[in-house]
Amino acid sequence: IISSGHFLFPILSTFAKESPPKLEEALTMIKNSAFDQFASGDTAGMNTKRSPLLLEKAQNSIQYLAFLANYELLFDTALGMYDFDLAKAVARNSQMDPKVYLPMLKRWR
Repeated sequence: IISSGHFLFPILSTFAKESPPKLEEALTMIKNSAFDQFASGDTAGMNTKRSPLLLEKAQNSIQYLAFLANYELLFDTALGMYDFDLAKAVARNSQMDPKVYLPMLKRWR
């Protein structure tokens, strides 16, 4: 049930509201869910060369998690995981200036 995306938002809520928040686990769950959806072929007309993190479900999950936690904290957590694609997806959904985060991510790749 979890792998199909059911109960994803309640689980993300639980991770975000724990003390301390388990944002790394929440971001990992979002990424795994996006890659599972991408691997199953449920891409809803998306260009298959693009990142699975650009799927609508992944974007909505990141936005929901950001509602519960700070975007900066999510971005820093994704950077701490050394997952630059996930950090880029988080930054893309925030109000971060691409002139700031894109050169930073390129420098670290």
